[in-house]
Amino acid sequence: MSEHDLEALLSAGKLAAALDIPAALEACRSAAQDTADGSPSPVGQMRWALGLDDADIVLTALFLYELVERAGVPSPESYRAACCALGRRCGGTLPPMLRWGRGGVELSPVCRDFLLEREPELPACARLDFCEEQLVYHGEHLIEEVCRFVNRYTAVPKGPAAVLLHGEAGSGRRFLLGQAARRLGGCLLLAQGEKLGGEDLEELTLAAALYNAFFCIENYASRNAQHLRALENRLMLVFLTADDRATSAPGRMVLRRAVEPLTRSERLCAMRALFAPFGFIPALLERAAGLYPLRVGQMQSAAAHLSADLLCRPDEKPDEELLLSALRGENRPGFSGCAHPLSTTKRMADLVLPAPQKRELERICAFARARSAVYRDWGFAEKIPYGRGISVLFYGASGTGKTMAASVLANELGLELYRVDLAQITSKYIGETQKNIGRIFDEAQSSNCILFFDEADALFARRSEVSDAQDRYSNGEVAYLLQKTEQHEGVTILATNLLQNFDEAFRRRITFMLRFPLPDAGLREALWQGIFPASAPLDELDYRLLAEQFELSGAGIKNCALNAALLAMSEGTRIGMREIVFAVKGEYDKLGKTLNPQIIQMFLPEGV
Repeated sequence: MSEHDLEALLSAGKLAAALDIPAALEACRSAAQDTADGSPSPVGQMRWALGLDDADIVLTALFLYELVERAGVPSPESYRAACCALGRRCGGTLPPMLRWGRGGVELSPVCRDFLLEREPELPACARLDFCEEQLVYHGEHLIEEVCRFVNRYTAVPKGPAAVLLHGEAGSGRRFLLGQAARRLGGCLLLAQGEKLGGEDLEELTLAAALYNAFFCIENYASRNAQHLRALENRLMLVFLTADDRATSAPGRMVLRRAVEPLTRSERLCAMRALFAPFGFIPALLERAAGLYPLRVGQMQSAAAHLSADLLCRPDEKPDEELLLSALRGENRPGFSGCAHPLSTTKRMADLVLPAPQKRELERICAFARARSAVYRDWGFAEKIPYGRGISVLFYGASGTGKTMAASVLANELGLELYRVDLAQITSKYIGETQKNIGRIFDEAQSSNCILFFDEADALFARRSEVSDAQDRYSNGEVAYLLQKTEQHEGVTILATNLLQNFDEAFRRRITFMLRFPLPDAGLREALWQGIFPASAPLDELDYRLLAEQFELSGAGIKNCALNAALLAMSEGTRIGMREIVFAVKGEYDKLGKTLNPQIIQMFLPEGV
């Protein structure tokens, strides 16, 4: 409001307080005139939006005058006198801009702030979103459909109506409604459904009218149906967002549409707009779009974090790892303690495995990379509606590299690896195990991370004959796990030392099965040579002797190398054959094996 209009309105309020009603009416008419550029003044806009008459505007001026000049409200006597002078009853239903407050009748906070052009004081559950124009990467057809529906509905209203967009959290429901509201010449008045109360509706109705806003209940659920009924005579059209398509809006005609996740091409379009300015090559962005099923908001956040990182490192050029790290940071699944990240820096070249096993791992990586193109570009998605995921079973003795291979597979594919905590997902309460399993697979699907079930035979065990209720529930859990594994479209890795305990139905559905044998002497020598860091102080070591004399798994060699290093550090010596043989002796004792006495005599002459 211009200073001139505010002075005119306050002057009208002062005249109304003095009961000079004709002069007050004239001053109000002056304040309600359009501005010099032809746009409506706040008073005129309020008059039109709330359907007020001259008397209502004079009363508004009276209350605003008392508020601005005296920091209070008109006394009951002053209010009654003004009403009588205007030919109004001062009891009964109040005009829209007035409220019953603690001290009697008062001006609505929303109307007060609108006239003074201040940030509106809304109920705690609500906020205004003026919806700046933004690039639309997906859902353009939904925006157009909402606009078309609203335009046709407002031309010929047919009773209360609602627009309901449903989809997963963060799918862009609010963004799409906001862009539709902007194109329709308005904004959004957002109210959180879980916090919305019936006492908030009056102020929110006023705010929607004054700010030309579409009232939108976010996270709408059945508990909000009563609010819709209460709004039937106040707001004919409302917007709703919900997680569940089945949510009903009683008494209203509903345009119900789903907001689907971004397609790969839409995600690539967003990534090009957000990350190409950093200098990333198109091939890298195309790969990233296939790896991480991010929403637009997550990609925008990743771009912001990347900008901040580069400000701290001005001499560093953006590279692949920097981009993927920023995207992974926004792609964290919420497993609620049922799975934990398992990260290493190991790659395929670091793996010490027999050649056939290594070739099979490389083939698994190649299949995983080619999978999306086969389904998308070659049309296999139409022929194979389910079972599109890749499941890998690693089996073999303990310590043969199954966990390491899982982390290498994840690193080669550029995906996060999460080890499932079997103790957290299994529950003694009926149905809880299935819920936990379902949540894990749903989160993995939404983030495209790799699930790793270590000691998987404990969960994927053979189903037993049903002899009691416990057997029936256990078999039901296994059946549900089988179903979720088959439906999952990502990569799942299972590891077990006991292949014979696996349910046959799981084994039939496994995409790849890979046996991890104990290393032979040649592999053991390679493991010994690669286990010590470059900075470790080493004496001359006989790697061939270590490999030929000590039949250890990869994990056993790792334990011996570490224990030898600890012994050397504690004694202030270098890591030599004596320290290693001493550590091997301890490892053999754990395994119930006996060390060759000649080796002991050669390297531990003082005994152990």
